Amino acid sequence: MTSPTKQQTPVGLVYTSGAMRVGSEEVLNRLNTLRTLGLSVRSFQPETPSVDGYSSGSDMDRAMCLAHALTLRVAPTLWAARGGYGSTAMFSYLESLLPPVLPDTTLIGYSDVSFIGTILALKHKNFRYIMAGNALENAFHAFLSDPTTVSGDLRQDYELTLKLVRGEQPHPVELRCEAVAARPLEGTLLPVNLTLCESLACLHQERWPSDSVLFAEDVNEDLFRVLRKFDNLHLSGRLKECRAIVLGDFGRCLNADDQPTDRRTLATLVSERTGLPVFDLPIFGHGDRRFPLVMGARVRLDNVPGSKTAAMVQISFAKDSRQAPSMPRPSSRSAQDSERARGIPLSWEPNQTRVHFLGIGGTGMAAVAGLAKQAGFLVSGSDGPIYPPMSDTLADIGITPYLGYRADNLVDAKPDVIVLANAVSRIDGSLNRNEEFESLLSMHKPVLSFPAFLHHAFLHKTTNIVVSGTHGKTTTTSLISQSLQELGVDCSFLIGGAPHNFKHGFHLGRDDVFVLEGDEYDTALFDKGPKFLHYHPKIALINNIEFDHADIYADLAAICEEFRRLIQLTR
Repeated sequence: MTSPTKQQTPVGLVYTSGAMRVGSEEVLNRLNTLRTLGLSVRSFQPETPSVDGYSSGSDMDRAMCLAHALTLRVAPTLWAARGGYGSTAMFSYLESLLPPVLPDTTLIGYSDVSFIGTILALKHKNFRYIMAGNALENAFHAFLSDPTTVSGDLRQDYELTLKLVRGEQPHPVELRCEAVAARPLEGTLLPVNLTLCESLACLHQERWPSDSVLFAEDVNEDLFRVLRKFDNLHLSGRLKECRAIVLGDFGRCLNADDQPTDRRTLATLVSERTGLPVFDLPIFGHGDRRFPLVMGARVRLDNVPGSKTAAMVQISFAKDSRQAPSMPRPSSRSAQDSERARGIPLSWEPNQTRVHFLGIGGTGMAAVAGLAKQAGFLVSGSDGPIYPPMSDTLADIGITPYLGYRADNLVDAKPDVIVLANAVSRIDGSLNRNEEFESLLSMHKPVLSFPAFLHHAFLHKTTNIVVSGTHGKTTTTSLISQSLQELGVDCSFLIGGAPHNFKHGFHLGRDDVFVLEGDEYDTALFDKGPKFLHYHPKIALINNIEFDHADIYADLAAICEEFRRLIQLTR
């Protein structure tokens, strides 16, 4: 077993899918074992009970916990506790919670985790997914307790995985295997669970690498079901982007005689159906091996000279830089495609859409609620006691908030969309459970931060001027807005205060220009990145940068990194 390192490696433990099948005491024991390896583990575990008996917590709770982990910027590596079921169910919620840009992050796990890992790696080029053993699985902790209890091959798999968790770079590995229709080729590694690959094929917004080598595995699927899944991939057109298929473990894959399917037969049938070379390499998946596969890494395949069936597979562990720019540029997709890709309903008709704002009394939230009201949305909201000037603003535009965060607020409001202030958490101002927040976790409604709502309701179709910096944002935004209006441009604006030169700090104009403050403070309890990452500026002003917000930024360099992201988003 790899000896513990002295330097602590920060790791986030995430529960994207199934509920744990061991007791809480055993979970704590396994967490402590990980810490003895030099891993500083922080757990992002849902608190709600499972609604279906399979998944960990409600779909929304899992999505919020994962979004929190992805945006918190304290653990560059996230490791799934276990696989199971649930990632597809939470996907649309996760998409509405995440910002357009993620920090550099690695997610490790297999089984159901592969869906979330693969789609995020396709959407965010600075995100890395590694298909490998999950952090709390039984075999891994048996290995940690006594390495002699596992085979040498599995021991190598876990050793490689731990190196990747610690940020080390293993050397490429060359493996011999059997193959059908093998020929020399090179491509980009794309590791998937075959059942979940069908779900991926339904998402047409994100292209697969054009030179993909599909590493596919599954479990408890009879032969005809496995072949049907490959048929579906072929019909979807996705296999046009694939150069070859590598078959991992297909445990308990029974043929028509209820006997285990011969591996050579499986490879031959898959090759015939897809027209692709198929390599048989059962060292990853649900079987006895957990060989780690880095999505986006280069893989080389070749036949062995003098053999009709033997082949060589060389697997690297570095994500190809051609597939992974350090910061994604803004997409050139249409606004409608962008909305659809992020899981937001396109059927928002303002006069038919009820939007409920939790924490409506804040300066930013009240202003966004005012914009929504001006656009014709049916607006409601809740908060604790609200004081001037925002209480006066809300009264002036005809919004009467619910007082207190009560669960029946949402029953009464019947929202289609829920917008969360960044001040809202699971604990209210009286240090009691926030019952309204707990209630929304079991609802099947989109939940957004107010910057995300701004983007989806307004900013995706306007030319945006974003004013940022440590000081002077409100004054500068007011000056630009007034100057444009005096020049005859009826711009929309969002000012983070109560300006003297306008009746309110918000206005929905007739022209397609939007001027707004870009705040570097975090967005919501599930999105710990800056608000301005949601705003997609055409013009970005940075007044100044100083060390501020010590509660969320470690130092000035951390703040500058977020402004760098803003600059690269400006188009």
